[in-house]
Amino acid sequence: MTNCETQVISELPGEAGGLKSGMDLTDGSVSKRLLFFSLPFLLSSVAQALYSLADMLIVGRFHVAGGFIAVYTGGQITIIVTNFVMGFALGGTVLIAQYVGAKRDAELHEIVGTLFTSIMIAAVALTALGIAFARPLILLIGTPAEAVDATVRYVVICMAGNIFVFGFNAISAVMRGLGDSVRPLIIVSAACVLSAGLDLLLVGACGLGVDGAAYSTVFAQGLCMFAAVFYLYKSKFVFGFKFKSFRIHKEKLRALIKIGFPTSLQNIIASVSFLVLIALLNRLGAAANGGAGICTKINSIAILPAVSMGMAVASMVGQNIGAREYARAKRTALLGACYSMIVGIFVFAAVSVFPRFLIGMFDPAPKEAEMALSYLKTFRWDYLIVPLLFALMGLVNGSGHTFVTMVCLVSCSLLFRWTFALWFGFGLGLGVAGIGLAVPATSVCALLILSVYTATGRWKKSTVFQKSGQRIKETVKL
Repeated sequence: MTNCETQVISELPGEAGGLKSGMDLTDGSVSKRLLFFSLPFLLSSVAQALYSLADMLIVGRFHVAGGFIAVYTGGQITIIVTNFVMGFALGGTVLIAQYVGAKRDAELHEIVGTLFTSIMIAAVALTALGIAFARPLILLIGTPAEAVDATVRYVVICMAGNIFVFGFNAISAVMRGLGDSVRPLIIVSAACVLSAGLDLLLVGACGLGVDGAAYSTVFAQGLCMFAAVFYLYKSKFVFGFKFKSFRIHKEKLRALIKIGFPTSLQNIIASVSFLVLIALLNRLGAAANGGAGICTKINSIAILPAVSMGMAVASMVGQNIGAREYARAKRTALLGACYSMIVGIFVFAAVSVFPRFLIGMFDPAPKEAEMALSYLKTFRWDYLIVPLLFALMGLVNGSGHTFVTMVCLVSCSLLFRWTFALWFGFGLGLGVAGIGLAVPATSVCALLILSVYTATGRWKKSTVFQKSGQRIKETVKL
């Protein structure tokens, strides 16, 4: 870090000229701030999840050959790439939030420029790799032969739109770090409606099948990014979107990598671990893959309250860590866990009472429906665990200790999820239900590890601001 960055926060005066369009999360009622800030997170996440959900619903309704498998498997592959940028986006959010909390607005331009530039470079590189290795990867995980070509086309088309996905997530990260969670919601919601409409047109009326579903998703993602850029440009954002603005500042890049890379790596490993589950499901037949795919799409909506609350907690904790409000940061995580657990209980109840209705929305074949029901009965227990897990992750990530969550989740993904899936699914002969049970069992292990870490209080030590090479130490009565 530079000499300027190694000063203690309290020694720095607030600097004028920063962007103040967001919400100050360091004062006022913690409960109200968290509720009002997290709700747009949730609705925005729901809107984004509806992209792929709409693809699968409409592909199922029009009985596209191999459609369920193509959208499910192809979606899991594209998520690997998306999760990479999500990690760096979280790193950008944490950095910006801590600088905002510390009133160091003048340095935001360097952080934003570095984030945008590095993410655009990564988008180009990962798009090329994703397209080149799409077919080998799809064949490697044992995708049923009748769905291979459709899955390849779906992946290639979606990969071609990576620049839009990366760009919008980078802009959203900046907005959320500043305390603005509303505008990303507005933009992505409009794009979601457009995506669903295009699905009906391209898949149904035009008969483009899986290709049409992929095209509609890419177009909607492109609209998201350009709408966000247009808004920021018109609002005289600190970053001017001119060619000279796109540059990498080495100090900021190091900080971004330090915080963002661990999250990116854990996201990628987690996604790969789910690909392994798909490979195991493929050993049980195409119906098992299709049934699990339906449950995964249901899960993509059901898990959002916990995920969104975790993201909101990370942003709010980041600002409060920057302002050295440690007690307020801890209270944020505790309230986040309570709020998302209340929702998680309702989600668990809904999935338990109406599983056939939820599965029936996809109009699956009888065998696929049977497999989906078996998978969902065990997978659903995850909805009572992840509210606590993501709240703790929000606390640790928001304080900048993303390396800790990376070690925790990567070890759980590599060791526990695969081991549980093999043991429950094949060792105990539970089949699809056993593979589904591996997910909540892994979440329990991750929750226990993070609980022990947060109890030590080490998350209070700053990873962004340091003095004389030593981390800031504060004694705080919580």
